[in-house]
Amino acid sequence: MQKRHFLVLSGFVLASLILDTASAQTPLDPKLVYVQVTATQKDGRAVVGLAKENFKLYEDNVQQDIVFFSGENDPLSIGVLLDVGRSMRDEMKTVAFDGLMKGAGPNDRVLLADFTDLSLNDAVHQALQKLLETRNKRVLVLFTMRNNPGAYSFSKVKELLKDQDIQLYVIAIPPATGSSDADILREVSDLSGGAAFFPQSMRSLPAIYLRIGAQMRHQYVLGYRPTNTAGNGKWRKIKVTSDTREMKPRVTLNLQSRAGYYAPTVASARP
Repeated sequence: MQKRHFLVLSGFVLASLILDTASAQTPLDPKLVYVQVTATQKDGRAVVGLAKENFKLYEDNVQQDIVFFSGENDPLSIGVLLDVGRSMRDEMKTVAFDGLMKGAGPNDRVLLADFTDLSLNDAVHQALQKLLETRNKRVLVLFTMRNNPGAYSFSKVKELLKDQDIQLYVIAIPPATGSSDADILREVSDLSGGAAFFPQSMRSLPAIYLRIGAQMRHQYVLGYRPTNTAGNGKWRKIKVTSDTREMKPRVTLNLQSRAGYYAPTVASARP
């Protein structure tokens, strides 16, 4: 039987589904760079059953040899940041949890962020930092109804996402959909390998949360040993493309992955 546990943890309310404490996370080789890839069709549905041969991976436009490939589902730590008034918080929490936890694994965890006294960018930054304290694959889902999210500087958020492997998904309901507002929210989510959604009404929320949950649980992990061995600490761009020529029926894929990583300055573990 599933057990729900609630506790306050430094800005997070933890609601875990705990069946087993054992972890089945992908073993990490410190010499490799790992990239989580979400593959979806045009309608947003996750694509399963892909093989290593269906992907090509580039670092700074140089193709890399994929030496590790996995389509298995690792345990998730999902942060949920609700940028709404207190009167709506319980309702929005229920909608988010119901969608994100459908099909949850035994070690998946949902953490509700509560940073009501902070600006939006600082709340996102602190929620990301708290997720770094968890061991599982990390995802933050932001829901906002703010009028002007584009008025905030997300520079610290961008740097943290560039330095750490955390995916950010954003859901923004009008009127938070001005061109500059949508651009900044889409930029920070794309940087992390996540996605941004701009529905026109609350009725779309259950379907969006279900889509995000399905995407998070049907990802591929690619590992490669960089051909650039310089330990200079510089930013390196990552690009993943698809090769579906041999697939029948042939499918057009939309791939999401983090934009890059900082090279280590010494011989240390890769991100």
